[in-house]
Amino acid sequence: MLALRIIINKRLKTGEWPVERNYAGTMYGTIERNGGSSKWITLEVLRVLKRVVMARRHFELAL
Repeated sequence: MLALRIIINKRLKTGEWPVERNYAGTMYGTIERNGGSSKWITLEVLRVLKRVVMARRHFELAL
């Protein structure tokens, strides 16, 4: 539950998740900038949350 709370608390007001680190040198170009919203991280987080809901048959998290 703590891990889910941490992930949900990182969500931006726009409903997206931010880029927190840029791994310089691992790619040939910059896809997204630090601090901005990330469509790739948002996609992965939503996939994880969907798996949690499907496994538990519901999702309830008291923040």
